[in-house]
Amino acid sequence: MNRVYKSAIDPSVKPFRILAGTATGFVWTLWFVMTVSTVVFVRQFGSNVPSWDDWDMVPTMTGNQPITLDWLWSQHNEHRMPLPRIILLLWTYFFGCDFRAGMYLNVVLLSLLAFAMIVCARRLRGRLCFADGIFPIAFLHWGHAANFLWSWQINQELPVIISGAFLLVVIREKRQFNLKSIFLIGICLLSLPLCCANGVAIVPALILWLLYVVFFPGHSQALPAGRHSFLILAFVLTGLLLVALTFVGYQKVPYHPVSPGLWDSLKAGVQLGSLCFGPAAIPIWKLAGLSFICFAILSVFFLFRVLVQQPEERIRAAGLILFLGAYGALTFVLGSGRPFTALEARYALFFVPPLCCLYFIWTIYGPIRLQFLIRNSLFVTMGLALSPNMRAGLEYGNNLRSKLQSFECAIETGHPAYWLINRYGNYLHPHQDILTDYLPMLRQANVGIYRHLRDEPVFHKVSLPLVPTALNDLTWKEGIARATGSYPFLVFSLPENRYVCGIRLHYSYPNNEDHLSYVSIYWKKGDQKEFTTEQFSKYSPTGDRANWERGTWCRLAESERTLTVWICDTVKEIRIHPDFQPCECKISEIVLLEPSAYK
Repeated sequence: MNRVYKSAIDPSVKPFRILAGTATGFVWTLWFVMTVSTVVFVRQFGSNVPSWDDWDMVPTMTGNQPITLDWLWSQHNEHRMPLPRIILLLWTYFFGCDFRAGMYLNVVLLSLLAFAMIVCARRLRGRLCFADGIFPIAFLHWGHAANFLWSWQINQELPVIISGAFLLVVIREKRQFNLKSIFLIGICLLSLPLCCANGVAIVPALILWLLYVVFFPGHSQALPAGRHSFLILAFVLTGLLLVALTFVGYQKVPYHPVSPGLWDSLKAGVQLGSLCFGPAAIPIWKLAGLSFICFAILSVFFLFRVLVQQPEERIRAAGLILFLGAYGALTFVLGSGRPFTALEARYALFFVPPLCCLYFIWTIYGPIRLQFLIRNSLFVTMGLALSPNMRAGLEYGNNLRSKLQSFECAIETGHPAYWLINRYGNYLHPHQDILTDYLPMLRQANVGIYRHLRDEPVFHKVSLPLVPTALNDLTWKEGIARATGSYPFLVFSLPENRYVCGIRLHYSYPNNEDHLSYVSIYWKKGDQKEFTTEQFSKYSPTGDRANWERGTWCRLAESERTLTVWICDTVKEIRIHPDFQPCECKISEIVLLEPSAYK
């Protein structure tokens, strides 16, 4: 038996053969049950209603926006994601514009990755053990509901799938690389930068491993033939080029929160690390996160010992070290860029691959008793977290489905788009103009329930006199607001309380039309003392980079910007923030959209 992997169980002894057979049945049954239950979960709670970033795919999915190389490569928030876009478009072509198809694809891909992990574990030791059930539990528990029930998450899931495949190749290729393995590694390496920023963060450490394979002197048995070395270097250089290209023309997303300091980034990193156990770890994130990080550091030191003492294992051990290093880099990037959302359950999936890596490290190299203890401890921990993770997913699914089912019923009963956006907009997209422009596209494409979407009524339009009654941190002259502070706003008052369906603002930035602003509108009734966030809407640059200046793809050719807020409320005063920084903004018109008879 391999001197690296040792087993306390002799497979030739009959009781152990029975135990091994029972473990095999247990693991595969668990994989099947978790897969089927997750498919049923998506069928029960999935909805053909786009959510948040899904809406940015609507113009291309419905044929309203041409599919070009510029669009495929264009920046979406901080991501470049041509590969997920292509996959979603192909999926739409085969299954129609149904966002549930992407949800099922997410489940199938994760199930296949769990399957591959189980097969890898079996090949390592020649049999399965009960603890190998950690793979279907970790990848398929309902705590990943935000990923299962959101087709857009394919762009976040693909780096998990691809890095998981990379991990399996690292584990398998201990000594000599063949052409098949090199191509698998190369495809993984080149795919990661094409997925999203998460994939880009992982790539550098994996490239270091490939350079180690080619150039490290002292493991000639592991070096591939010369032409294979050149092929690896070609993949490395291409991967570096793709990483570099992601930053060409890159623009930081305005108004996204950033970490105020190193301590906050480290804290967010601990929070993210805790999520490897799912949302069940959120209440005890300090204990779970620190335990995971300390265990990962201990495992890295253990692998350095393997590097020194077992020369024939250096390729694989170095690969495992750098794989953990890649996810360490991802943790730091996420902790620095999204410190205030670190405990969102959708991030839990990102940290399952390093958990699996730790499991394999101790399966391959651990002393007999220690590997048994660690392997089963990880499995028991995930097993104990399974019930709260499933409950968290069930709660998420029930809440989401109740809102979206109500939205679907409202469409079928003939409510117009403006009313739907006002009532359900918070569950669909934070910017109402996206919904205003893209909902009709789904109806025109005859997609599902959207064929029942009612025509908008004819509104009675009333222009509000551009005479502000209050100013803050700005000056006002001839329709131009010159903001001088960090909290500029204007207040416009109506003669009396007035019920309006919406408020439409026409504005521009005459001296800097490329200015990316955060525009917000508050409103209140006459008997209200203060403006509140319950009566508020805004537009800030988000989604596809090409639309940041105008909000939606449909408005790119407009001469000025518009912001429509569907409020369906009584109004006496309106407060407008042209931005939250010094700027010069021209407000050309404020229109009240009042109800009128339908045509």
